Amino acid sequence: CESRDSLNVEVIPNPGEAPLRDTSVCFETELKISHQYPANSDTLYHWSIHSTDTVFLATTDSVTLFIDKDTVLGVVSEFRGCYSDTAKVNVSVIDLPELSLIATDSICLNLGDTALRAIVNGSETNPSEGSWSGPGVTNDTLNTKTAGAGLHTYYYNYTDPNNGCSNIDSIKLRILPNPQVPPLTDVEVCINTTSRFGHDYPVGSDTLYNWYTTTTFGLVNTGDSMLEQTIVSDTSFFVEADFEGCISTTTGELKVDTISLPVIELLAIDSLCNNL
Repeated sequence: CESRDSLNVEVIPNPGEAPLRDTSVCFETELKISHQYPANSDTLYHWSIHSTDTVFLATTDSVTLFIDKDTVLGVVSEFRGCYSDTAKVNVSVIDLPELSLIATDSICLNLGDTALRAIVNGSETNPSEGSWSGPGVTNDTLNTKTAGAGLHTYYYNYTDPNNGCSNIDSIKLRILPNPQVPPLTDVEVCINTTSRFGHDYPVGSDTLYNWYTTTTFGLVNTGDSMLEQTIVSDTSFFVEADFEGCISTTTGELKVDTISLPVIELLAIDSLCNNL
């Protein structure tokens, strides 16, 4: 007696390695990478990072990750339980432009237009390269009066034209207000006397007051808002305020008029009798 049966066996071909191309990416930039294979719902793609130890990432058509160093990615294709060899792609990291911004900690409100400067990869950039932003900024010029007094943040963004990698840096800049000249009242003083005049102005100790004479416009004193001088004739003084190198935009004038001393004349004879 003899019987027969049959069995159909399907030989599944190993899936091919997913076509990949080596690529480069800017430092700490998000990278999305996918296989260059026609979509097939029955094919799975297992992604991993290949270093000292293989780190599994995901099973999907593509992966998105941040790259901060040269990396080798691998992907294994799976079709109905059959696996391909590992396809690998080299991802090289491009350094971002190195930025350094040139600025002082503070500038004066009455300065007006001032150029903002940046150094990229060790060399100062041309004004047309990169972009500045912040209060009072037009192109690479800061107008302090437009920005106004206070602490402001300014940003510089630069994109390398050779590789498209961008970097941004910022600085904090304090714009100092214009100091005010203390209120002054003209005075009269006795001639040939030392007098103290001016005004006790309620300002910080960092404010200096520069006093000048009108005759020679020479500096006679730098200090507080009060001036002590010996007055020998009618005169006037100018005063300007100086706050951390910022000079007041107006100058105060104080006029000092002298009062003549009374003339004393004693009336007496040359001699007197003792028994008078």
